[in-house]
Order: sequence, then structure tokens, then C-alpha cells
Amino acid sequence: MVKNPLKTSNSGNLLDEAEDDVPTVTKLTRFPKPFKSKGQAKYSPPKDLSASGKKWAKRVYADYVFEEHQIELINEAARTKDRLAQNREAIKKDGPYHKDRFGNLRPHPALIEERNNKIILARLIRELNLSEEPESPRPPGIEY
Repeated sequence: MVKNPLKTSNSGNLLDEAEDDVPTVTKLTRFPKPFKSKGQAKYSPPKDLSASGKKWAKRVYADYVFEEHQIELINEAARTKDRLAQNREAIKKDGPYHKDRFGNLRPHPALIEERNNKIILARLIRELNLSEEPESPRPPGIEY
């Protein structure tokens, strides 16, 4: 426990030991600041997201109640969805394969990035536990 040195009595002495055992709360600045609306906390998505990323983040914010650390995971998932869309556009524009200097077919670099971003997105969504199913202490697929 951290004692709060700012708590003092009228005489200038620190308050009793029992009252000083209250932990202090530090404000985390890297999370978006919530604002109150109709008795419910609402969050705004980061400005660097595309329109579809913002729409997805707003829908997720509206459907669930989150703790502070989960907001950053939602924002990262939305950014990953944006990168997936960019990868798909690059693949659509250039094609999934190209020929190297020897004439051999090679996969487009965006294919590899798309695969990696799909894995990251799946892990972020799994970490957020957005499913409606009841919680199980076992990982999926290992139910006994």
C-alpha cells in the first residue's frame, strides 16, 4: 500500500495510520478519456482510424461494458482491421503473386501481412472475450 503524503489533519500532522493505508489511484493518460452521457460511459475511437474502423469501434463500445485496459485492445483491433483492408486493396490492385527477376512466381508481400494481421485480430478479439458464451476455465476445444 502507498501512503498518501498529501492527507493531513488541521494541525498539519499526518492522519492516523489506519486512514493512510488507503491506496492512491494514479490516472493513466494513454487510454481515451471517457465522457458521461445518459449515465453511461462512452468512448470515442482514435482519430487515425478509417471510417469503417471507427464504425466498428463505436459498435463494440456500444454493445459491451469495458474496463480501462480493454479500450486500448479495442483500438488496436480497429487499427488491425484497417491494415487488413489496406492489404486487401494492395492485393486486389497488384494481384496475389508477382514474378521475381528469374521469372518465378512469388507471393505478394501484402499476403503475408494480411495473414499476420488476421492472426493478431483473432488474438485481440479472443483477449477481449466478446463472445456471448458462458466462461469456461478451459481454452476452446479442450472441454472435458
